[in-house]
Amino acid sequence: MYSNCYVQLQYYQMEDFTTFPVKFRGFGDELRVGHQISAKRFEAYKAHGKYVRVLTIRRESKYIGSLNFSYFDAITQDPPMFSRHFTTAFQNLKTIVIDDRASSDPIPAEYMLGSITNILTTLPNLKDLNLHLYITHTSSEDVKGFIESQEHPETAPISVARLQSFTIDVHVYPPVYPIQDLGIGNWLLSALPPLLQPSFNTINSLSFLIAGQPDPGKQYIYYGAGAGSVRDSHGTLNPLNRKFSLPNLRCLRMPVFGGDDEVLTEFVTGNSFEKVEEVEVRSVTNMSPQALLSLLKTRFPRLKTLHLKNLDSGWAGVDWGIVRDIRQEIPTLKTIKIHIAVKRSRIEMDLGTEFLKTVKVFITEGDEFRSGAPRVVFEF
Repeated sequence: MYSNCYVQLQYYQMEDFTTFPVKFRGFGDELRVGHQISAKRFEAYKAHGKYVRVLTIRRESKYIGSLNFSYFDAITQDPPMFSRHFTTAFQNLKTIVIDDRASSDPIPAEYMLGSITNILTTLPNLKDLNLHLYITHTSSEDVKGFIESQEHPETAPISVARLQSFTIDVHVYPPVYPIQDLGIGNWLLSALPPLLQPSFNTINSLSFLIAGQPDPGKQYIYYGAGAGSVRDSHGTLNPLNRKFSLPNLRCLRMPVFGGDDEVLTEFVTGNSFEKVEEVEVRSVTNMSPQALLSLLKTRFPRLKTLHLKNLDSGWAGVDWGIVRDIRQEIPTLKTIKIHIAVKRSRIEMDLGTEFLKTVKVFITEGDEFRSGAPRVVFEF
């Protein structure tokens, strides 16, 4: 009953203050009644917290007037959002999903940074951390202050999570700051490596996406397709040179922007890719099939499984001859899974009968398709 816990974190604008109360999911709850009994729900989950393995937290924004939320004051407008009082209720958690993508209001990044610290230092059994965030920042000085106060690895707590899987999926609201300041995307990524360093040797799966909404009227230099981050005066995206070093990484999920993987390589060390066997390319923006092939060939010498998504939108249609090219250029590859609509006749026309004799092809068409499943699988 308690193994999967769903929590709704609601950002409320009230008459006198702003707060982040927690609501534990109750089907059919009327708004006010649901929140008035949330404290009791929290006590129930706290009492049975040792049984919770998966915790999902979502956020939404509402204005509800002067309703009194004094029943739960552990989460307030002051960082961090998730206090130790909250996280210590779930000592045996394996997975946390924080999903803020549906929210209409970006959350200040400095609130989230302190929360991640609490999560990693109070949940030693955590294996899978998923951050899907929509962020902004109220003051870059707050973010800088957090980074400058971060402990060195040798002073980090002994009891700390050793993750196996980490997802960082951040969408950055257009910030307002002087050009000499670092963008919030830079600061967030610079803050994370010290927090996750105890997990560097144990993380085997990484999902990496930093995207933004650049204002073309501003003279900011955004990386990739506009990722809410700027270069500093020395022309680098990572002036603090803080990187993720993941020597045992096996699976990587990423988009590619503008013909290169600059965003990824600025914040993840090169040796992290040497043992990667599975890559999922979630989208392709301003990049030709040939450029993508070159990137895969040079970056991932042990690649065995390749997932390709959203190629038709990026390439205005797909020439299935790319499968033959990938196979020829990456001999270690065993499987290609492509997640776009497909017709068998088009594959046969583009690849030809001789090549198709050397590969197993599994095609899903029409009503047989399941959401999230590949449309076509090639096995070599």
